[in-house]
Amino acid sequence: MKHRRRRTAGNPRKLLLALVALFLVSALSASASDVPPPATEAGAEEFAFQTEVSRVMNIIINSLYKTKEIFLRELISNASDAVDKVRFLGITDKAVLQDNAYLNITIEADPASRWLTIQDSGIGMTKAELKKNLGTIAKSGTADFISAVEKNKDELGLIGQFGVGFYSAFLVADRVQVISKHPSDPVQHVWESTDASKFTLAEDPSGNTLGRGTRIRLHLKDDATEFLDQTKLRELVKKYSEFVQFPIYLRTTKTVEVEAEEPETPAADAADAAEKKDEEAKEDKPVDDEMVVEDAPDAAKADAAGDKKAKTVSEEVVDWEQVNVNKPIWLRSAADVPTEDYNAFFKAYFNDADDPAAHIHFKGEGGSDFKSLLFIPRRPPNNMFQADPQSFIRNIKLFVRRVFITDELIDFLPRYLSFIKGVIDSDDFPLNVSRETVQQTRLLKVIKNKVVSKTLQMFKTLARNATSYEPLYKAYASNLKAGILEDTRNAKKLTQLLRFHSTGAPVADDGRTYMTSLDDYVERMRKGQQGIYFLTGNDLDQMRKSPYLEALTTRGYEVLLMDESLDEYVTQSVTEFDGVKLINVGKGKLTFGDEDDAAKSAEKELADEFQPLTTWLTEQFKDTVDKTLVSNRLTTTPCALIAAEGGWTGRMQEIMEAQKAALANSPGAFMYEHFARQKKTLEINPNHPVMRALLERVEDDAADNDDTRDLARSLLAWIKGGYPIKDLDGIARRIETAVRLGLKVDLDAKAKVDVKEAPVVEAPAKKKAEAKADDEDEEAAHDEL
Repeated sequence: MKHRRRRTAGNPRKLLLALVALFLVSALSASASDVPPPATEAGAEEFAFQTEVSRVMNIIINSLYKTKEIFLRELISNASDAVDKVRFLGITDKAVLQDNAYLNITIEADPASRWLTIQDSGIGMTKAELKKNLGTIAKSGTADFISAVEKNKDELGLIGQFGVGFYSAFLVADRVQVISKHPSDPVQHVWESTDASKFTLAEDPSGNTLGRGTRIRLHLKDDATEFLDQTKLRELVKKYSEFVQFPIYLRTTKTVEVEAEEPETPAADAADAAEKKDEEAKEDKPVDDEMVVEDAPDAAKADAAGDKKAKTVSEEVVDWEQVNVNKPIWLRSAADVPTEDYNAFFKAYFNDADDPAAHIHFKGEGGSDFKSLLFIPRRPPNNMFQADPQSFIRNIKLFVRRVFITDELIDFLPRYLSFIKGVIDSDDFPLNVSRETVQQTRLLKVIKNKVVSKTLQMFKTLARNATSYEPLYKAYASNLKAGILEDTRNAKKLTQLLRFHSTGAPVADDGRTYMTSLDDYVERMRKGQQGIYFLTGNDLDQMRKSPYLEALTTRGYEVLLMDESLDEYVTQSVTEFDGVKLINVGKGKLTFGDEDDAAKSAEKELADEFQPLTTWLTEQFKDTVDKTLVSNRLTTTPCALIAAEGGWTGRMQEIMEAQKAALANSPGAFMYEHFARQKKTLEINPNHPVMRALLERVEDDAADNDDTRDLARSLLAWIKGGYPIKDLDGIARRIETAVRLGLKVDLDAKAKVDVKEAPVVEAPAKKKAEAKADDEDEEAAHDEL
């Protein structure tokens, strides 16, 4: 056998890496493929499984676990527990570690023979423990061990050996071997089973190959060979056991290109000698101070040396790859983790290109000990409220003692917070039967409440900086408002997080107006102000020109401008804030709070003066108007439509019109029709000259004149309250009349046109007769044939 010469001496770094790799491989337990399967037939004792075990195995194999891949998580978790136990014992008794100082887990697949091996350097089991732990139900030994070290129980995580999860091996294997060596037992034993009724126990004829620990060998079924693929195994370890505290190594085989070693030849030796001779000659040659001339290449030397171009060959390399390289960042102290580490973890683990907008790292205590790390993504998912709710349930990853359990936590977070991403790791979940049943526990509900509370706390902290909070708020405003409607328990906290445009909000240095909170609005309220004034709409520019704001802004009152559809629903749910009533300025009678007797007397006098006009207008618009009043909210606009206190504003009517088709056959159809037919109040501005002129016509008995009625109806086109105009044809005709009068064009004048008539086609009757004759001729020819 020829040995290739390794050229590492000239590269210290490669030499160091080679030594480290050699040391690492030697540190791992012996490869399972190097150890022949134990011959358990000779001298093996046969035992029957406890009845309960047989039943549980049937349940496990047929219904307990959703997917077969769970078996690897269970076996790695058990291996981690065993390694944790020996680590803890090794603190006080160094002897338990003398056979193997390394604490790790290895995985190896042999596709040719269909064997999959999971091995740990944990505490191992004696023969009695193999029989007891694997032959009886859920007898892991954990409780006994914890009792023995009760004084130090605060230092323990889950420390045990095998539980029910071990039997998940039978999901994929038709033959299971457990080879185990305990430090106190001089003999290594083999446990083996091929069905749910019996198992065998024997001394391992191979001797003590482990030193300490347990090797589980699974002979996979025909439909489970996918778990022999190293890519699949790597994927499952990263999915379920990424954050197990002990290193998990996967035996990998890959093909690499390496430099081929050429045999030494006389020609090469001659070339090396010639090169050495030339170098010595150069050293003896004197140096010219003015010029250094290099010798020209000697063609003869090149021919003698031959072609030294490197050649490569393919070589199969076996290596141990550590799969769980990431560490559970949430288990570290928040004070010790820089923001850069949080950002890097978020982007890598949740596959996001951007840094998170914020994070909160906390520990839950008081009956529900757990650690959690939550993130607010910089952007919400697209079509969040239209998408299937199931598409957002994978944002929260649940771990139990660093082992991934599930991300299918249905209804764990309320829908409005489903954009939150994060991890939860608890030591308190009961895992006696299946790690997948934890979402049914009361503990998870307690954790849910704390996670929601911490998320809202995160938003509250961000809201302290108006500049940085505003873009985040715009991204998630709909979520917070939806939360007010869904989560009555946290409605007050959510309301404090809301921000609105306003007619009186502070102005930034660049002239931009900040959005304002309800807290800030209340602090700026005028003396005696009746409530928090607000207006809903869909266009901020149009809202700022709304007639409903005229008297309020003129007198210095601040009005919130709510331009989202959800605002209509939120203000129906949140009717007051901090004891102050919310008042929609487009509804009901408007009061300011500073009216004195003189103002009230003047208002009554105007109402009496305009009573003829208000009565006449109510009659003219009786289909849409319930009553007409003299307005105290208009200053420049002649009139406006006002919704009843419990009616629809123009914005709400627009929203409901868009949903009319969807409501047609639903229980909400009746309510829609009720509110759609609800009449409005017409308010007129007594100081506007148009209203004065109309009052004069009515008082001069000119109200029945067609021109007066047309002019009055034209007022509907003047109203800017957001209500749809239904009489568009009439409005268009009246506008044309006004234009003609302004230009002194005869109202009856018609446009002069000369239109050429299009050619006429053949008469339909003639075409039908010809078609009928053709059909008769065709039938006659068919009969002759």
